[in-house]
Amino acid sequence: MNKFTHLLVKSQYSLLESCITIPALVERAKSLNMEFVALADTSVLAKIPEFVRTCREADIKPLLGCEFSVFHYQHKNYTVNETNPEGADQVILFATSMEGYKNLIQLSTLANINRKRNLKAHIFLQDLVKYSEDIYALLITHSGTLGTFLDQNKFSETRTKVAKYIPIFSDKLALTHCDLLDPKDLKRLPHIISLGNELKIPIVAVNSVQAIHAQEAHEISLYNKYKQDNKPKLRQKSCWDERYFKTYKEMKELFNPIPEALENTEKIAHRIYFPFTLSDREYVTPIPEQFRYGISAYKWLQKIVLEKLSVMNIHENHEYEERVSYELSLIRKLTWERYILLISGIINFLTSQDIYMSPGFSDATGSMVLYVLGITKVDPIKFKLRPEVLMNPKYPVCIPEIILDAEKLSYKKVGTYLLKQFGDQYITKICNGFKLFSISQKERISIGESPDLRTCTYGISDEKIEKIVPLYRRDPGSLSIAQTTGGRSSYCGITPISILESNNLTLLSKVQKLIHKQNPDFCFGTLPLNDSTILEKLWEKRPNIAGSYIPKTFQEHIALIGLQLLLASSHNDQIANNFRNHILDKNGSEKPEITFIQEVLDDSFGMLLYSEQLIDCLHKLLDCSYVQADFYRRELARKSGKIEDVLKKKLHNLKKISESDCNTIIDIIHSRSKYLWKKSFIIANEITHYQITYAKIYFPEEFERPYLRGSTS
Repeated sequence: MNKFTHLLVKSQYSLLESCITIPALVERAKSLNMEFVALADTSVLAKIPEFVRTCREADIKPLLGCEFSVFHYQHKNYTVNETNPEGADQVILFATSMEGYKNLIQLSTLANINRKRNLKAHIFLQDLVKYSEDIYALLITHSGTLGTFLDQNKFSETRTKVAKYIPIFSDKLALTHCDLLDPKDLKRLPHIISLGNELKIPIVAVNSVQAIHAQEAHEISLYNKYKQDNKPKLRQKSCWDERYFKTYKEMKELFNPIPEALENTEKIAHRIYFPFTLSDREYVTPIPEQFRYGISAYKWLQKIVLEKLSVMNIHENHEYEERVSYELSLIRKLTWERYILLISGIINFLTSQDIYMSPGFSDATGSMVLYVLGITKVDPIKFKLRPEVLMNPKYPVCIPEIILDAEKLSYKKVGTYLLKQFGDQYITKICNGFKLFSISQKERISIGESPDLRTCTYGISDEKIEKIVPLYRRDPGSLSIAQTTGGRSSYCGITPISILESNNLTLLSKVQKLIHKQNPDFCFGTLPLNDSTILEKLWEKRPNIAGSYIPKTFQEHIALIGLQLLLASSHNDQIANNFRNHILDKNGSEKPEITFIQEVLDDSFGMLLYSEQLIDCLHKLLDCSYVQADFYRRELARKSGKIEDVLKKKLHNLKKISESDCNTIIDIIHSRSKYLWKKSFIIANEITHYQITYAKIYFPEEFERPYLRGSTS
């Protein structure tokens, strides 16, 4: 292991300061054989859950920190221009325990709440006094007030400032020295050493890491120097060129005058590391008020599902009852009953508000329990969908995070419902569409946004939000905004409720309301999926929708797959035969690649295209349960070489197939697993396209009116 640790590392969530992604950071530390890797973004802790998880997978110990601007006094006139560095000290704070991490949460929240128009996020010295327990502090001497005072030879003022931190942190305090080949750094060094010796504070070597490799740092340097006219020019090296993740050898050369500063980084790393748990309490999802009393949450769920199943007029079909019983057992193992009751309450509320929603929500479309509850509108048995893609006890997660597709403005209505049910102290907004700036690429990028889709997420918890996750904003009378993303919020002990607002669903809602003026009983959701005219129109559009990232040999198959699913349920033999003949005429006679599971691949003409098909294939090949088959599917998707060998051995022993044939079959399955689509997602999406086409053909006036009024883009 290298006897050195970078302690000042920032990710891309330090906006306009770094271009480092978490996977790239951990991979770099792993390649350099480092035991520890630190993350200290500016004022935010948004990437901590992902950082911890990625470090665990790479067997590297994460160090959790945050850089703050600290003012010593809070008064009416403390506001200064952010270009003036004399206002605040720059301090890196590291948590040394879970209690310390909770204190970092409070400080990060305060810093962002204190943000003003002409000031970056900041805290005050009195905040450190309150939240200093289990915190290790590094005072930055190359920037902020300390750097300015040292450059101006104000040594007594520097000593006075540093001395104020000693009563707060005691022996958990260090001074940083940063050598970026800048003459100012060498000029400061003797004074930093003298100050450290006088106050008995260790000195640590830091390199402000804002890029992984030297070339990226050089691009950042060029951009910062010439961002006004955006004309990169050749020039001499500056300190920005040195702000990359250096090796131990490079750091040793830089800090040769003070080698103990490098050794201190490793000592401090050992001292501040602790085994971080993403949530140190039992994960409990809050549930609507009507389910909180009397019986347990699971009993409530079971009671409601069985009652609704009994009125669905399917008594003669035992397959539905068996499927419901099977899924309830999976839900109980995963302890998802509270989350499903919560989602059910939200869906019932949106339905009562006449909000138009998608017939299915991605993976959730395959669940019979959700279909019975009315959360989804697609019969999973009719379309041969499997619940394991959503719920698998062998691949447990805290919650499934069902994303609710609905028309615009549904987000605000969900917020109103959650506020009424749980109160504003237990609810927060979660940022999904961060506007990040990729400095190395010199372009602005947007994450999680689309012209036709807008994902909005709420987070709810049984504990006050401000105690378990840092906030960006906390305004009286409105919801706070949390420093986390929807996919990672469950790791923090927050239940995410995501709403995807779609233009397509907004259009259908407006058209349906216009149709209701003439025909109050009309509903797009009850349309039979066998209209020949609609199917032919869909047929004309399908070949243009294939994704460019899919191999050419699969493009048309996947592009047409949604239509084929509708054909399978429409019982329109003429259209289905035309569809099949077109495929065969254009692509030639398709021979099933795995002959003895041909029935699984009939829906897609011998091609393995769905995740659900892969589950069926593995189920039949290995004579295993669907849960186990889905576990194998997920492992194959992770490109795990070990699982391939296990599957080949199992197949050889069970089916008595030659090793070469086993290798061929598993290789085919593995190669296809990279391009598989979720059948549950495709069918829900295709039904929406069917409804839009139906409206366009049979109700052209109502279809065009929202466009003419400008209410739909």
